Amino acid sequence: MREKYIYPAILAILSFFTHFSFLNFPNQVVFDETHYGKFVSDYLNRSYFFDIHPPLSKLLATLSAYLGHFTSNFDFASIGETFTDPNFIYLRIIPAIAGFLLPLVIYFLAKQIGISTIGSFFAGTVAVFENSLLVQSKFLLIDGILLFFGFSSILFYLLYRNKKNIWWLVLSAFFLGTTISTKWTGASFLAICLLIETISLIHEKKLARLKNFAILLFIPILFYIGTFAVHFSILTKSGEGDAFMSQNFQQKRFVEKFIELNVVMLNESRNLTTSHPYTSKWYTWPLMTRPIFYWENGNQRIYSIGNPFIYWFGLLAILILFIHTVFRTKFFIKKRHAVMFILFGYCINFFPYMLLTRITFLYYYLASLVFAIMAIALLIDLIENKKIKNCCYIILLFIFITTFLYFSPLTYGFSLSTQSQINHTWFSSWR
Repeated sequence: MREKYIYPAILAILSFFTHFSFLNFPNQVVFDETHYGKFVSDYLNRSYFFDIHPPLSKLLATLSAYLGHFTSNFDFASIGETFTDPNFIYLRIIPAIAGFLLPLVIYFLAKQIGISTIGSFFAGTVAVFENSLLVQSKFLLIDGILLFFGFSSILFYLLYRNKKNIWWLVLSAFFLGTTISTKWTGASFLAICLLIETISLIHEKKLARLKNFAILLFIPILFYIGTFAVHFSILTKSGEGDAFMSQNFQQKRFVEKFIELNVVMLNESRNLTTSHPYTSKWYTWPLMTRPIFYWENGNQRIYSIGNPFIYWFGLLAILILFIHTVFRTKFFIKKRHAVMFILFGYCINFFPYMLLTRITFLYYYLASLVFAIMAIALLIDLIENKKIKNCCYIILLFIFITTFLYFSPLTYGFSLSTQSQINHTWFSSWR
C-alpha cells in the first residue's frame, strides 16, 4: 500500500526540483521565446497576431503573465535580450508545471498498460532525468505543454477502459481537446484512442460503443472551436497578423473568421520555408545526432540536447519490440497489448514527420521518445529473475542520472570553459 504513495511522492519531489530550479535563469529571451513571448504581449495589448499553431498554450501563458503582472511593453526582439520586468518568470510557469507533472503521468500511464509498479517508477524517473524533455519545459515553449496534455488524455482514456467509468472518458476527451488546441500534431493522441475504440468495436460488435466515438470527437472539436472564440474576443485591435488575413477579416461573427484562419494556418504551415542552422531530419532523431542551440552568453550556453543513453537505449528497446512482434515470438505474449500500444504510439508520433518537406527539429521526436522510455521499462519488466531485473533498473538509472548531471550545464546554462564545452559536444554534428 505504501508503494501507492511513496513512488509518486518521490517522482514529484525529483521532478519539482529539476523543473523549477533556476527557472528564472537566464533572465534573457531563449530560443522561440522570441515568438511566444511576443504573442503574449500581443494578447495583453489585444493586438491581432498570426501563428501557425492553435491558441491554447499562448492563452495559458498570457493568463499566467497577466496574473503575475508581467508588463506588456517588452518587445522580444531577439534571443539574448534581457528582461526588464522581474515578473518574466510567470511566462515560464505553465510549461514548467506541465514538465513537472509529465513524469507522474508517465508513471500512472505505464501502470495502466500493465507495467509493474517498480517498472512504472523507473519510466517516470527516466523522464525526470531526460535533458531534452526538461529543457523544452523550462522556457516559454509549447511542446512540453503538448506532451503533458497528450499523455494525460491517453492516461484518462485507459483509466476509462480499465475502470468502466464514463467520466474518465469525458476527461480524456477534454484533454484531447487541449492537446489539439495546443498543436495540430496532438491529433496523434486522438488517433491512438480512436484506434483502440475501433478494435474494440470490431471485436465486441456492440453499437453502443459508438457513443464513445461521439464523446472522443465532439468534446475535442467543441473545445478547439472554443479556444478560437476566446482568441478572437481578445484580439480586437489591428496588429501584425492582419497582413496574413483578408482585408475585411476583423469584420467577419465568428464562423467565417474561424474557417479563414485555420485555412491560412494550414497553408502557412505547409509553405514554411524559413531556414535554421540546427534543423534536423526525422531519421536522425532516434540517434540524437543534431541537438538545438538555444542561447548563449559568454561561457554559458543552453542546448536542447537529449540524454544520449536514454535516446539510444530507447531506440534499441523499440527495435527489439518490433523484431519480436514481426516474428511473433512468445517472449512478449504476457504483455502483447502493452507492446502493441507502445509501438503504435511511437510510430503514430514519428512516421508522419517523414512526409514533411519543411524544416524540422529534434524536439518533434519527444512524444515518440516517451513511448521509447516505456519500451525500456517494459523490456526490463519482462525479465523473470528478480535480482537481474533489479540490477538492470539500478544500472540503467545510474547511467541515465550520471549522464543527465554531465549534460546539465548545457540544460541549465551553467558556465563552462571552452575546453569543457568541446568535451560536452561529443560529435561534430552536435556543435
